Amino acid sequence: MSEVRLVVAILVPAIFTLILKDFFDLFMTNRYEGKVKQYTIWMLYFLLDTAISMNFKFVGVISMLYSFIILIIFCAVLYREDIKYITLTVLFIICIGAASELIVALGIRAFLNSSQLQQFSLFGSTCSKLIILIIVRIVKLFRVSGIKRLDYMNWLANVSMTAGSLYIVYNLYLLSLNETKLLGSTMSSIIILLLNVICFKMFDKIAADAEIKRKNDIYKQSIDIYKREMEEREEHNEKLRRFRHDIKNHLIAIEKLALSKEYVRLRDYIHQLTDEKGVLQVTTISGNALIDGLLADKFDVARKYEIAVEYHIEIPTKLPFDDADLCIIVGNALDNAIDGTKDIEGAKKIEISMGVKQGNFLLKVKNTFNPELIKFDNNGKRLRTSKTDKSNHGMGIGLIEETALKYNGLMEITMNENIFCLSVLLYQN
Repeated sequence: MSEVRLVVAILVPAIFTLILKDFFDLFMTNRYEGKVKQYTIWMLYFLLDTAISMNFKFVGVISMLYSFIILIIFCAVLYREDIKYITLTVLFIICIGAASELIVALGIRAFLNSSQLQQFSLFGSTCSKLIILIIVRIVKLFRVSGIKRLDYMNWLANVSMTAGSLYIVYNLYLLSLNETKLLGSTMSSIIILLLNVICFKMFDKIAADAEIKRKNDIYKQSIDIYKREMEEREEHNEKLRRFRHDIKNHLIAIEKLALSKEYVRLRDYIHQLTDEKGVLQVTTISGNALIDGLLADKFDVARKYEIAVEYHIEIPTKLPFDDADLCIIVGNALDNAIDGTKDIEGAKKIEISMGVKQGNFLLKVKNTFNPELIKFDNNGKRLRTSKTDKSNHGMGIGLIEETALKYNGLMEITMNENIFCLSVLLYQN
């Protein structure tokens, strides 16, 4: 019988480790694509947790604090999310676990005397894990948002609610030591558990609505960019139509000047034609019509501010990404580079590198800039502008990041002395 208990004692924590993996995978993105690495790290968690639990008997608040710390560490290693989101998710599962264990413990105490409790401790642990599994499956079934980033106020509200619930659960445990309060403590624990699940679901719905609004804002921005690009292309086509209409007259004039050997006037006349904006300028840079149109327009803007532009672009004529998304990323990246370069003193330069590797899109834009005008926010991840018109600046970087996430991609910003570098990677779905 002792051998059976030993097997169960090992099997239950192992199954609980899989429940934890299922729960955290639901709410967070793995750093590692391979299943082998993921399960190896969770195996290390199981072995470490088992070894510590066998040598140290944590109870009450110390037990919850230990679980919180070890899960925070492993989640930070396993998942890409920031520490705020990891903290909230870990607190939520600990709260569910504490409430489940308390409910089972109080239920067992209602039917057994104190001398029998030790014999059913393993049974109680198994039942509490089953409750957690059921709750995780319910949350997984009804979750809608897929939101993995929180603003500070939402994070603070949810952490406060979950931490407060843990405090209440602990006090219910102390209250349950009084036999006359056993039923009330049990019912209160069940209510706390249900309220946390309901509140988490409500928060999930609010986050989903916020995500829809955010996507609508991005969609409006993409429409504006695309509309502007179409207008510029139509203007170019209109100029080209007018030029073609007059081409016969131009050729006659060129012929007359050539026959009369007025070569200086002939050269000036040809220069006048080629300098006419948008008519004879070569706009084929990559062969991709959309990208070429964007680049030609931004190059014109850069020339106005006397910004030197260098580029190395190797992309196919058709990319496996939405045109509107490409407009957002390329257009805003170049706008940001021009905006950061145009007002500085000294050399003004932008370098553009764009390519496709194994179906994935890579963009890197470097520009000279004034470091005093660029600052990061408190968590060191988002840019803040020092300009007074904050509502109209800084939107581009956010739009690029949001669009990159749509393709499970990433955006990275690095700064080295007076060189600002923005890199974007899009994965082909």
